[in-house]
Amino acid sequence: MKSVIVSLKLVLLNVFLHPAVGDADVNYGIISVKNAKDKSTYCITYNPHFQELPKNEDSAESLNLVNLVGNEIEELCELPTTLRQSFNASAVAVKRGNCTFSEKAANVQALGGSAVLIVSPYDLHGPAANSSTDFNSTRIIVAMIVASDFDHVKALGENVSVRFYAPNTANYDVNLLFIWLTALFTVTLGSYWSGNVRYQLWLRKLGLGPTTSVRWHDDEEDAKGEVPYSPKVIVFVVIIMCAMLLGLYFLYDYLIYVIIVLFALASSCALADVLWLIIKTFVPALTVCRIPQNRIYYFRTRPEVCKLVLLGLCLSIGIWWLIERHESYAWVLQDILGVAFCLKMLKKVRLPSLKICSIFLILLFVYDIFFVFITPLFTKDGSSVMVDIATGRGSSSGEKLPIVLMFPKMNINEYASCFLPFSLLGFGDIFVPGLLVSFCYGFDLQINSGGIYFFVTSLAYGLGLAMTFVALVLMKKGQPALLYLVPCTLLTTFILALMRKEFEQLWSGKPKLLLNSSHASEDVSLSPSERNAVKSDEAAAESSAGEEDLMLVAQ
Repeated sequence: MKSVIVSLKLVLLNVFLHPAVGDADVNYGIISVKNAKDKSTYCITYNPHFQELPKNEDSAESLNLVNLVGNEIEELCELPTTLRQSFNASAVAVKRGNCTFSEKAANVQALGGSAVLIVSPYDLHGPAANSSTDFNSTRIIVAMIVASDFDHVKALGENVSVRFYAPNTANYDVNLLFIWLTALFTVTLGSYWSGNVRYQLWLRKLGLGPTTSVRWHDDEEDAKGEVPYSPKVIVFVVIIMCAMLLGLYFLYDYLIYVIIVLFALASSCALADVLWLIIKTFVPALTVCRIPQNRIYYFRTRPEVCKLVLLGLCLSIGIWWLIERHESYAWVLQDILGVAFCLKMLKKVRLPSLKICSIFLILLFVYDIFFVFITPLFTKDGSSVMVDIATGRGSSSGEKLPIVLMFPKMNINEYASCFLPFSLLGFGDIFVPGLLVSFCYGFDLQINSGGIYFFVTSLAYGLGLAMTFVALVLMKKGQPALLYLVPCTLLTTFILALMRKEFEQLWSGKPKLLLNSSHASEDVSLSPSERNAVKSDEAAAESSAGEEDLMLVAQ
């Protein structure tokens, strides 16, 4: 029963931890709109597999804009039989919906048009194809504009010309450095917290007591979380994760709002826990005052007044993000809540051995590659299931999963008219390798190694994430970060453990406890009573040897 509960907790946790990294997978461009008096530019998205855009406005062809929006054939899902208007050298504006982007583009091309401008009432997404063969048969510009911007285009009048182009941008952005620093900070801090919780609970289990005045754990909550994760449980969890990911892919519009609300609540509580630890450590005087004795079920334990106030403030931050999540500054709130969420999960989920860590990381390594690189072979438009879920592509809700760190790009330049594109890092790319790093730190404390495993695995995580970003820049495409992070962290841990001849202890999760400088190592898998018996036998043997020495001296 306990294993089933653990499985359910990990499966629910997966809702927030889809590994994904990179730019929001959309190609941005500019549409320049000009009439006899005025000229304006607006943001578009386009698909370069249909037709690539020139890099500057001067090189772009000037096209007449033909607006079908508001017409009875505004969606252009079928070739009209009564249309007398010429589409030659024209960009045709049609409404999004009721048929695929490829069908709209094919109909515009059949009527002699040079570009199709799809007006979307939702956020901008990259216009996709039904299959790769559509790219070969359709050779016109396929672009998308939001309805609010198109209203401004219509206000310029009927006789307007347009140009489509996509200015060059730098292959890298400074925001990748900020993502790297934030992720590394979260992994190291979360692992430090989790490792101390593991170590103090381990000492308590052995009956040795705490070795520090800082209490990193809550006795009841964390002691209950000490559940042995077996290989069967881990495999079961990953299978359910795959099923849930597919369910989210097909039911995105129905589940997205539930997930958004759950994230706001869970991350707010996590932020309160993180801040409470800081207060307990640095301002312990605030932890003294408790609420009076009462009969209210949830307050029977008389929680600290400061803790309740803190929880209220953090819930306010979560509600603030929930209401303002579409605003330009909402990424800051999301990142704060996301970091707190990852820290809390690293503290809460503690894998017991390198064996279990390896099974979990390798399975998610395969999971990540499959849903990023293999699923495009089975989807109609050749898109990745993972990327579609992470970016909300194709969703009529216009919502995106709040399961990523977001940093806006800083070298936008001519794209000032666009919604700021973001670089993303999935929470799973922090949490999953962080499980290994936190286990290593707990092991460091148990064997008193000076933090060597923690330092090396943290360094390996930073190197693996840097490799991910290098691949992102070179390939100009979102990358599955676990493809780089899992080998870097796991192989580094294996090599270090073999070099230090501690692989067996690390693999089993049963370190040797050094009782004191004059005693040999002792297996901590022994129960406290067995360990006391061993100590008594050693003491009796030493006493007997001492008596024999005295008798010899007397003789």
